[in-house]
Amino acid sequence: MRWVWGKAGKGDVPHPLICHMIDTAHVALRLLEVGLPGSFGDRLGRGVEEPAVRLAIAFVAGAHDIGKCSCWQMKRDDLLPPEAPSRIPQVLWESLKGKVPHGLMTDVHLRGWLVRHLRVAPDTADLLAVAAGGHHGEFFNEGRRNLLKNATGDGVVLGGADWARLRDRLLGELAEHLGIDDMSLSGWKPDVPDAVLLTGLTAVSDWIASDESRFPYVGAEVDLDEYMKVSRKQAEEAIDALGWARWRPARRTLPGLLPKNAQPRAAQLTVMEMAGEGMFDEPGIVIVEDAMGGGKTEIAQYAVAEWTRRLGLSGFFFALPTQATSNQMLDRLQIFLGLHSASDALLHLVHGAAGLNDEFLKLLAQDDPRVRAQINPSDVHAQEGRKAAGNTGVDVTASRWFTARWRGLLAPCGVGTVDQILRAGLRIRHNAVLHFGLSGKVVVIDEVHAYDLYMSTILDRVLEWLGHQGVPVVLLSATLPSRRRLELMRAWQRGAGREGLSTAEPEEPNKAPYPLVSWGTATALSFRQPDPPQDSPVTLDFSHAYDSDEELARWLATVTADGGCVAVIRNTVGRAQSLYEALRAAGVPKRDLILFHARFPHARRHELERKVLRLFGKKGRRPKRKIVIATQVVEQSLDIDFDLMVTDHAPVDLLLQRAGRLHRHDRALEARRGFVVPRLVVTGVTGVDPVAFPMGSTMVYGSRLLIASWYALKNLRDKGRAEINLPGDIRTLTEEVYGGALPPNLRPADVDAYAVAVEEEESKLDAEELLAGNRCVPGPDEDMLHLMTELAENEEKDSQVTRLGMPSVSIVLLEEVSEGVVRPVTGGDAFSLNKSPNRRVEQALVQSSLSVSTPIAFVRELFDRDPCPAWRWTSWLRDHRALVLSGGRAQIGSYEVTYDEILGLQASRTTGGAKAPS
Repeated sequence: MRWVWGKAGKGDVPHPLICHMIDTAHVALRLLEVGLPGSFGDRLGRGVEEPAVRLAIAFVAGAHDIGKCSCWQMKRDDLLPPEAPSRIPQVLWESLKGKVPHGLMTDVHLRGWLVRHLRVAPDTADLLAVAAGGHHGEFFNEGRRNLLKNATGDGVVLGGADWARLRDRLLGELAEHLGIDDMSLSGWKPDVPDAVLLTGLTAVSDWIASDESRFPYVGAEVDLDEYMKVSRKQAEEAIDALGWARWRPARRTLPGLLPKNAQPRAAQLTVMEMAGEGMFDEPGIVIVEDAMGGGKTEIAQYAVAEWTRRLGLSGFFFALPTQATSNQMLDRLQIFLGLHSASDALLHLVHGAAGLNDEFLKLLAQDDPRVRAQINPSDVHAQEGRKAAGNTGVDVTASRWFTARWRGLLAPCGVGTVDQILRAGLRIRHNAVLHFGLSGKVVVIDEVHAYDLYMSTILDRVLEWLGHQGVPVVLLSATLPSRRRLELMRAWQRGAGREGLSTAEPEEPNKAPYPLVSWGTATALSFRQPDPPQDSPVTLDFSHAYDSDEELARWLATVTADGGCVAVIRNTVGRAQSLYEALRAAGVPKRDLILFHARFPHARRHELERKVLRLFGKKGRRPKRKIVIATQVVEQSLDIDFDLMVTDHAPVDLLLQRAGRLHRHDRALEARRGFVVPRLVVTGVTGVDPVAFPMGSTMVYGSRLLIASWYALKNLRDKGRAEINLPGDIRTLTEEVYGGALPPNLRPADVDAYAVAVEEEESKLDAEELLAGNRCVPGPDEDMLHLMTELAENEEKDSQVTRLGMPSVSIVLLEEVSEGVVRPVTGGDAFSLNKSPNRRVEQALVQSSLSVSTPIAFVRELFDRDPCPAWRWTSWLRDHRALVLSGGRAQIGSYEVTYDEILGLQASRTTGGAKAPS
């Protein structure tokens, strides 16, 4: 029976199926021992007593490939011995093998065996079999199962009774060697979310056990008793080599997490008080609403440490709105772990451009050399490893194994974009692995107000699952509408089993206290207002609201002539580029300007990001004079500080966030170069009666939010106010715009326009909610697992979309060297476009890539071009178009395209040989 192979490859020495099943079971056991919290096994094994619970979980994980004991063995017909049961005709096998994956065969066979041999209840056996069968990322429905069934229950591909007896014997051997063959599991009662986590554990254990360098093939003559010892040791070595172990936080008070000599702020003191009342003694959800720069990140760090320590959890994941904010948080968490861990820690950055982050690459450079490196952008650079800054003997590292697809959330400690969490709420392959990666951790989501209805609908479903699975959650925001706060609380508590508990509200929405700490568990709900900090006034300046680029540039050149660090935030890349050129024309030197937006290749964008953080961060070496012209990439979460802020008009919560980058850090007044009072200069308004805004702003934010925000600020001016008080005005302004009431005192010229804007917004929101509902996983109480991965046919193409927006296309910017030979604009070797890139070239191409979503007609022109044929087998580039420039220019259809490292990519429509504005 050892001839039944589990892994074969192309060699003559296979790995017996029973050995691979044992390997996978041992990996699962090792993860339960060192990588996962004790509560994980308790949850999955409800109704089973120790020591059987972990062995039972490991058995199901090991049984995942039992479906390979079937006509599946015909994949390596040459390895079948004469005594093998009969095979089916080759022509029938060829027609069926693509329709009946071995996971489906496991799903069908395992359920009956569990009932007969381990006395598992039939409904539990069904759930466990579906969980094991779904280890390749797809759950099966009854229609798929019926493909395998006949009158006897053993369909053609399953092979009939002879193959069924072999499967029974192999499962019996696995149970015997794990020591559960004489146990009764009749009390085992997992639910659907438990089964999802079990699928995730099984898939990950299979991936690790499938590494031939760790689990070499042993052939059919293996001694199984001896192999049990070998396999157990190999599993331990494999997990240890990954560094996969529970994070152990050092015991610290919240003041102990603050910088030296810093005093706790009001919200931090409130959380400390609530901690003494049991906030972290059980899973829950905490929402912290406090002003920008109010110390919310330290609260989150304290929360993850306390919950992890008190509940024995395995780590945390910080989710942020953008790659830039994730990158900065990586630096902060590296220091946090280095100073506040009781043992070495594994920290990962998880987003699409993580491999271009120098700090993350330094962590990866400390990877155990025995672990095989993944071929992906994480290998772009190699740098010397180092201990975290200020480290007291604790190593903070990363492992390349976790950089592969689907694996980022598995690392014990992680930080990345919120998209990583949202994917767990979509009906996609391997979402069970994503749920498994979040289980047993504390999840922190920053800037939780910053998501549209599509993202919010998905996030609510994820929170519902996290609540059911007992995953603690911390949500942070400075500008969260009260209605949205309650929706978030309800979602988590609904999952935890307390529908309707969150209906209590501390005050009327527009009178709710601020700052505010909200705390919910499966059984309780509490609101606490910290002592409000003293208001800091920010002057509102509308004197440049209608300025052209040229007028604004001349004023900026004059007002900064004696120095100052100024940020100008524009709502579109085109407006940012146009203002940069106007500033140059106004005589501002290049050395005093930084243009920072999303239309740069990855490498250049990260270079600019690092420069902005280096100059304007808390310990930045601020220049005498610098004007940063940026898009939304700097508006929130980044801990940067400017003397003066000029901003396009935007929704009021984003204006408040932008104001939060003003005078953020304590500096001597003389360092402010005359900008002694924080001032927010609002521009980007094209008309006043009726109020109107540039088309780009309207396309990004919608007319209703812009009009309502304009009137919220106008209401202050009508009261004789020339400033915003932070944080005193945050709640009032936010509720005025997002609370559902009509803006007060609408001018007659704006009444009709606002009514039309409301209708447009409602239609858009209805479409977003419907789309998200179609793509979301079902709620955790659904009893049909196949709905986790099953999509309607018309949704398959965009099923992994976590954010809505204008259609975009991915391109690689290349400069022509000679005919057919090109070089990435960000540097690298010249190569032929007709040849598949080697690893070094591929990495250079990733650095030179970007996504383009405007101008819309230009994006259509790019879509009409086919992706580069030579990149079709390259996973990171297969959908990218090659955009080849000559002397920094190219003609793409009706658009002239230019690129330079200062302005970034520009596309201008040409009409009759002349440029036309796009």
